[in-house]
Amino acid sequence: MQTTVRLLVGLILALVLTSRETGAVVFAPTPLPPDLSPRTISHPSGAFSLQVPPDWAVYTQDSNAIASMSFSPPGYDSPVLTAASILLAQPGDVQQLANDYQDDSPSRPAPVRRDRA
Repeated sequence: MQTTVRLLVGLILALVLTSRETGAVVFAPTPLPPDLSPRTISHPSGAFSLQVPPDWAVYTQDSNAIASMSFSPPGYDSPVLTAASILLAQPGDVQQLANDYQDDSPSRPAPVRRDRA
């Protein structure tokens, strides 16, 4: 009987002493990660749209013949991604563009190879 009384007194003392806590345990929620979802950017002419990271800088060019957008991430001085669309008014324009950029005429000098000594 004495053992039972001592056990009960010990339990009551333990309950009383532990109930004197002044503050409750509060769990702070985990902070949300930064929003890194891509943003959709459409060219003002409506020629195309792209999804890029939200913090990338955008440069847009729009003229009668070309629509382009260039993108660069933070800390870069030059664009790392460029998208362009060319407006071709007539079917023959494609062939003319190919001729302009792939001209194999003899008037162009041949590349010179320079060997190192």
